[in-house]
Amino acid sequence: MKCSIGKLVAGDLLAESVHSEPAELNELLQTLLFSQLFANLKSGSSGKFDSPGTWWSSYDNAMLHTHWSLLDNRNRTFKPKSTSTLGINALLEEFLLPQLASAQTQDIRQLLTQMTRLPTTDPLAMQFQTHVLKMPDRRNGHSTIALQIGVLESATQRASLSATFSTSKAVGTSLLSQTFTGSQIVGDIHVRFTRYAWDPASYRKGTEEHPSPRSHVLDFLAGAQDRLILAIPCEVTDGADQA
Repeated sequence: MKCSIGKLVAGDLLAESVHSEPAELNELLQTLLFSQLFANLKSGSSGKFDSPGTWWSSYDNAMLHTHWSLLDNRNRTFKPKSTSTLGINALLEEFLLPQLASAQTQDIRQLLTQMTRLPTTDPLAMQFQTHVLKMPDRRNGHSTIALQIGVLESATQRASLSATFSTSKAVGTSLLSQTFTGSQIVGDIHVRFTRYAWDPASYRKGTEEHPSPRSHVLDFLAGAQDRLILAIPCEVTDGADQA
C-alpha cells in the first residue's frame, strides 16, 4: 500500500493527499507553524489547554494575516455519557472523516498508524507529546489533550479537526490510540472542524515600504521551522518501548 506523506507541525498532524511543489509546501507549513506559535504567544503557554476558545481566536487571526480564508467552521461542545467509550479515533470518525473524500480518510488513518508505531524516544513522538499534552499539576489531578489533525485536500486547501478535553485517566505515550470512558472525562469535550483556503500569491506580495506577510512570518519564526516542522516517515518499525 502506498503511504501518505505526513508532517508534524509543532503539535499538529497533517496528511498530504496531493502533490505540492516543495517550495510552496514549505511556505504553507510555515504559515501553519506561525499561527500556532502566535496563538501561544497571545494566550499564554497553557492557553491552548485552558482556554481553547481564546486560543483559536488568536489562531484564526494569524491565519487571516497569512492569507488563509475560513471556508467552513463547525464547533461542538459536549459531555459524553459516563458509560460511553471514546478516543481520538472515535472523534475523527464522527467529526472529520465524513467531511473528506475516501482517499483522504485513508491518508489520515495511515498517518495515525505511522505515528502510533514510533518508538517513544523518537524525536517525532517526543515533540508531538510535548505540544499536545498538559500533564497534571498541583492545582488539579487531570491531564488535558489539545490537538489538531488535518489533511491537505489540494495544494492550497486544508481540512482539519481540533479536539480539546481533560481526563482523570493517566495518559500514556500512545495517546492517539488510547481510549477513555465518559466517566474519565473532566468537563466538556470541545471539537472544531475547519476548512481553510490559502492564497500564496497574496502571502508573498509586498513592497519595501510594506513587507509581505511572508517576510513577517520568517522574522517571527527566526528559524524555528527547522526544528518544529518534521517529516513523518512512510515506513516505521514498531517501537519496542511503546507504552
